[in-house]
Amino acid sequence: MQDKPAFSRLYQQALEELDAASGIKAVKTARDKSLAAMEAMPRLDRNPPRVALVGEVYLIAEPAANLRIEEKLGNMGVEVCRHVWISQWLRVNIFLDFLRLHGQEKAEKLAQPYLQCFVGGHGQHSVGETRKAIKDGYDGVIHVYPFTCTPEIVARGIMQKLAAQERMPLACFSMDEHSGEAGFQTRLEAFVDILGDKSKEMNALG
Repeated sequence: MQDKPAFSRLYQQALEELDAASGIKAVKTARDKSLAAMEAMPRLDRNPPRVALVGEVYLIAEPAANLRIEEKLGNMGVEVCRHVWISQWLRVNIFLDFLRLHGQEKAEKLAQPYLQCFVGGHGQHSVGETRKAIKDGYDGVIHVYPFTCTPEIVARGIMQKLAAQERMPLACFSMDEHSGEAGFQTRLEAFVDILGDKSKEMNALG
C-alpha cells in the first residue's frame, strides 16, 4: 500500500464499525464497505514477499499478545498468511471431537514424516504448516509461541532443521508479558531484509 499507516487506520475503523454493527445485515454491510475501501487504496508492490505465520493459536490470533506482528509486517510490505483461526480451532477441537468425528487435518498429515504423534498444543500443526508453506512457495515462515511452551519448542527444533534443508527463512519468537517492542521490531526488520536477499538471489539464479 502507498500509505501503510492509513491502511492500518482504515482497518481499525473497520473493526470498530463491525463491533458497533447490530444484526447480521449490519455486519455484512460494514464488512462490504470496509473491504471496498481497502481494495480502492492504491498499491505499489503487486508481488510482495509472502510469509506464513504459524504457532500457538491464541498468540497468532490476538494482536495484543503478538505485538501486532501482522500489522508490523504489513507496514514493511510483507503479505502475511495464516491458516489457524479461533473459529476453525473450535470447530475441529470442540464440535467435531464432541461428535466423535475428529479426523486428521491437512497440516497434521503433512507433519507425519517429521512428527508422527500429537505432542500437545499446536506443535504438530506448526510443523505441518511449515511444510505447507514450503510446498506452496512462500518466501518465509514466522513461528510465534508462548515462552516455555513445550509442544512448540519440540516443533521449533524440527522446523529449524526442515527450514535449513529447504533454505526457507524461518524466524521464531518466544512471547511473554515481558516481550519488548524495540527488540521485536529490530528482529522483524532483519527477517524482512533476509527475505529481500533471498529474492535477489532467486532472481539472479533465474
